[in-house]
Amino acid sequence: KIFAVNVNDEKWLEKLKKHYSAKKLPFEVVMGKGKELKELYNVNKTPATFLFNTEGKIVFVGGSNMKGNDVAIRELLGKKVSEDEKREKDKPGRG
Repeated sequence: KIFAVNVNDEKWLEKLKKHYSAKKLPFEVVMGKGKELKELYNVNKTPATFLFNTEGKIVFVGGSNMKGNDVAIRELLGKKVSEDEKREKDKPGRG
């Protein structure tokens, strides 16, 4: 299952719920208390991507390089990744 966790302040909660429901995203967005989640998972910057195995252990943590996250996750899942894509995952910043 895929979940997005939003850690904005509660004052944004209703606005964000409307935003996410209008987008019709293919995953569930859950709201969390930013300070608690940041401390629990040592998140200093967002967006952050986490992949958990079936035992609930974190097997991947990615930053804001979205293309790089996709490539790294596909590698973890044993999917075919080209050499160009492998280079992409090491680029800093947004992909």
